[in-house]
Amino acid sequence: MYLPSNGSPRTANTWGYVAVHQKQEANRAATAFHGELPRLPSREGRKKQSEVVLMTLIVEINNGVSKRKVRCSLDSGSQRSYILKYTAKALNLKSISSENTAHTLFGEQEVICGNRPRLPKEQILKELKRHKIWISDLGDGCPKIEMLLGSDVYSKVITGGVKQLKGGLTAVNTKLGWTICGEHTSSNHKNRELLTMLTSSFFVQNLKVSDLWNLETIGITDDGRSLTKEIEDELAREQFLSYLSRNEEGRYSVGLPWTQKQPPEIPTNRRVAETRLFSVTRKLRNLRKYHAYDQIFGDWLDEGIIEKVPENDLYKRSHYLPHHPVFKPESLATQIRPVFDASSKKGLSPSLNDCLFSGPNLIEQIPLVLLRFRENAIGATSDIKRAFLQIELREPDRDFLRFLWWENEKIQEFRHNRVVFGVSCSPYLLGAVLGYHLSHVPKELKEIANKLQKAPYVDNCATSVSDNNELNEFIVKTTNVLAEANMNLRMWCWGPFEATNQDVTWNVNIEQDLNSVIPVLGLKWDRTDDTLVITPKLEAKLESPTK
Repeated sequence: MYLPSNGSPRTANTWGYVAVHQKQEANRAATAFHGELPRLPSREGRKKQSEVVLMTLIVEINNGVSKRKVRCSLDSGSQRSYILKYTAKALNLKSISSENTAHTLFGEQEVICGNRPRLPKEQILKELKRHKIWISDLGDGCPKIEMLLGSDVYSKVITGGVKQLKGGLTAVNTKLGWTICGEHTSSNHKNRELLTMLTSSFFVQNLKVSDLWNLETIGITDDGRSLTKEIEDELAREQFLSYLSRNEEGRYSVGLPWTQKQPPEIPTNRRVAETRLFSVTRKLRNLRKYHAYDQIFGDWLDEGIIEKVPENDLYKRSHYLPHHPVFKPESLATQIRPVFDASSKKGLSPSLNDCLFSGPNLIEQIPLVLLRFRENAIGATSDIKRAFLQIELREPDRDFLRFLWWENEKIQEFRHNRVVFGVSCSPYLLGAVLGYHLSHVPKELKEIANKLQKAPYVDNCATSVSDNNELNEFIVKTTNVLAEANMNLRMWCWGPFEATNQDVTWNVNIEQDLNSVIPVLGLKWDRTDDTLVITPKLEAKLESPTK
């Protein structure tokens, strides 16, 4: 995807002037640079071995009968879009009209566009994976461009998502997937050194005085990433609303928020899941926990949380999730539970989590929830029983949430019918369902619903009230509101003891936590003296001195 620079080499001084000039035009508030620009060493006359990376993608053309994957180029400089004649013929595309067009630019070449060599994987793949960006057109060679999308289509496929990468490249998100563009330097050391000097010059000349104290300058926020994250969150929100439904029992159903319009080509991951299955089974048998773990899957099957994959669906596109047990002996409710690994992948292929929007960063909400918890005289906490498992998944996404377990000593394929613990988007989906449900309560419950909407962190709720009457009203009404969505708000706990009546008679069935010290969002809440405690685990390692 390279296009070598054919013109005369640009000098350091020319680059510096363009950067300053553009900045001054774009932002009059910028501090102007006075005097001559500092000249870089005489290397400025050396020919720069850089190449321009143009936007290409691998796309699938579907004519309703057959499909064909082709290499496509996005070119905003072309007024029209084109497809090679033999590609159109292979897809049996029929002409609906024709017109004569005279092309006189660039030597009247009888091709769609020039060569577009691919960007080698090893040069950029690690950085793309850190950003959870997957490019369809990476690798060696220079396959032919079979379709060119010009300005008549360009604006319709660009989503606005942009991520700046190292080395001058930019990742651009489109409705067809991510693509790369920008100037890319060669691996020659001297050329890299020159580019570094020039880049440094850009930032120095364009620095605003206000940047010295802006938060994004020291890395607390990042305007570019924040903007892209806002766009991603909005796309996830649009998908959530388009898939959202509710059955007669009041249970909500959602879809997975894919980063692309259609589920991407991810591997089945079955071999990895099978290998991990044998390992987990040995561990469970050694710990004598196999039957307890097996009982969980049996209960889920009876409740419709999971189902066996029908034989006629076995060869559909699918993805298998490895799983392992998590032990919590201190828990009164669930001492062992399965956790599914949606980050599992094979080689350089994407994992399921890589292909999904994860939604907003929920960790940022913890300080606000804790402050509201300490705001009034009485604190109250609760949690939603098996919260993820109360939300159904739409059928087209269930085959991407398969897993393996045993039945009659044979491996059996299962798939999830509910939201899965271990998939990156699950906390977002739970929060989105709660937000939607609480925003659609009757008018007389709006105040209570708004308070509850600010209380949850994933499946835990923490808030505060002024007195016992408000506590009674809050617990009764919120329990009833969530029951309408098939969610059980339970393990209620309130305090401090001296400020509350612990012997209240409730109008609904309230499940309480009677312990005096309970966990609250990673802290310990002592209800006796109303304190939050952090207990760090510090283990001193006593090692024998060496010589």
